[in-house]
Amino acid sequence: MTTTPLQLELWLAELVISALFASGFVVYYRQLWSMAQTDSARQTQRARWLNVAMIAITTILGLSLQSVATILGADAVGMVFDNLGLFILAFPLLDEGSSLVAYIVRAAALLWMWTLHYWTAIGDWNVYVSLILLLVLLVGLRLFADKIRYNVWRHTLAFSLLAAVFWIFAPYRIGQMTTSPLLIAQALVTFVVMALVTVLYLRYDNNLRLKNAAIAQEAHYDALTNSKNYAAYKEDVTGIFTRAKAEKRPVAMAVLDIDHFKQINDHYGHLAGDEVLAGVANTLTKLLARYPGVHTLYRTGGEEFNVVFPDCGVADVQNMLLECWRVVRETRFTAANYEVLVTISIGLAELQPDDQKFDDLYARADASLYQSKHYGRDVVTVMGKTIGAARKPRTIMTSAIFNQKIVNVRHEPYRVVHNEVRLARYDSDRDEWLFPREFELAVPEQLEFIRRAIPNTEVKKVMINITLEQFAEPSVLQQLVDFKHECTDLQVLVVELMGVPDTDLMRWMGPQYRAHDLRLEFDDMDVDWPLADLRPQLLYLDGVKFELADLRAAYPDSTALVARLDAWHRLADPLAIDIVITGIENSVDAKYAVDELHAHYLQGYFYDRPALPRMG
Repeated sequence: MTTTPLQLELWLAELVISALFASGFVVYYRQLWSMAQTDSARQTQRARWLNVAMIAITTILGLSLQSVATILGADAVGMVFDNLGLFILAFPLLDEGSSLVAYIVRAAALLWMWTLHYWTAIGDWNVYVSLILLLVLLVGLRLFADKIRYNVWRHTLAFSLLAAVFWIFAPYRIGQMTTSPLLIAQALVTFVVMALVTVLYLRYDNNLRLKNAAIAQEAHYDALTNSKNYAAYKEDVTGIFTRAKAEKRPVAMAVLDIDHFKQINDHYGHLAGDEVLAGVANTLTKLLARYPGVHTLYRTGGEEFNVVFPDCGVADVQNMLLECWRVVRETRFTAANYEVLVTISIGLAELQPDDQKFDDLYARADASLYQSKHYGRDVVTVMGKTIGAARKPRTIMTSAIFNQKIVNVRHEPYRVVHNEVRLARYDSDRDEWLFPREFELAVPEQLEFIRRAIPNTEVKKVMINITLEQFAEPSVLQQLVDFKHECTDLQVLVVELMGVPDTDLMRWMGPQYRAHDLRLEFDDMDVDWPLADLRPQLLYLDGVKFELADLRAAYPDSTALVARLDAWHRLADPLAIDIVITGIENSVDAKYAVDELHAHYLQGYFYDRPALPRMG
């Protein structure tokens, strides 16, 4: 019995129905696939069940449609059902991330349908040719799936070849249906249209998914370390806490901190510090990925990271964190062409039944981190118990002397005019060097530092700080005079007074300092000091310093500040007294001082930040 091909109107209707059916199938299938991909990234049990369900659904549906085609074999509509079954079994073969086992199962289902399609001609040459070509296509689809799936022409061509092999080599009689060239042509065009329509949707869906992923990446991930950021942390832990309390599940949390990170920034520079941050985060992410379960790394502060472990207690994750601690301390991180050794301190805690919010858990983990730092850092503390380290001696406070440049910014490039002896103090609780504005150093200690430093100093003009009590001592003056004569490399010695002496003291000591060519400056001057009261002191003065932060606090309006500084200049310039603006911390400060205040001499850590040692 010969099957009559469909009339044009009927065939066009079947064509539209087939395209709509295929599109609907692809939409729902992609939703399941997206859920499985998301859960696979989290390594959940549901992902495995979803993958099994997708294989089962497509296999059952595809073979069922082929069975319907066999039943309706006497009608050309059977051709439509054959096409639909072929499409449903073939479409998942290009799935991203599909395992080899899943691919073989899907290919076996397609091969079974193929066999049923050719059943009446088993033994004929065309059956074997079609099977060989099918195997070649299956291998090609597996090898080049990533290059085919979202490319319109490659995807359409691949599915067209599959349909061509399926229909062109079909036996003359398929069950009760007798094929004809026109029927095969209708089947091929229908399948090509199905493939084209669905790949256009796929391309749109994939572009939208990538765009949404990029937006989510920007919103929830730290650009530097590629770890989740604080916003993602707050969003995630809310759901984790709610589920854990409702289902009485455990949750563990670790707070990690890179030890002495401020010193890494100071010593190697901020770009190198960024490289260290990214390297540590990458190392931690790779280590955590080796373990089953969900454990997400969040960057929640400058050098602080959090790791949350749903469905885990501290006993489940303690060894994991100890490995993270050990590997980080044994890794040499490359930063700005240096190899930097880094350690981390870790605090670990777990959810308690009486916790009312996730922050209760965080507070305990943070307290354990603080205990790790209290023990000298580079240790792990679990629920208040420090592991793997004997108590280390702690550095409470130490000091370092360094020199800082005073520069003339009216030269291009700027020119160093003096080097001032400064003091830094290390605070171990805050893990940073502090630079006090006011300090007192013994004069012999400052002079000894100058003696050692000046051979390596480009500008042999040095400034030291003395108190008003030291200024009043003739013995201090004698020490300075003797040092100036002994240190032949020294060109200029400037004595900076930490305060304004009264008129009598200045009239007594000022001429003596001037007689020995020792220059005097006032440090940290109050810009609102009555100028008339200073005239006697200024006769023996060579410079005066103003702290930029104090100037801004006293005169928020830059116009008023400029007017006040102009009054100082009218008094100081005829006496050749330099006005120095100190506390220049960054380029914004420098631009403001130059452009708004018309400053000539500037000083601050923007021009000269010392490379201080790392403390442990």
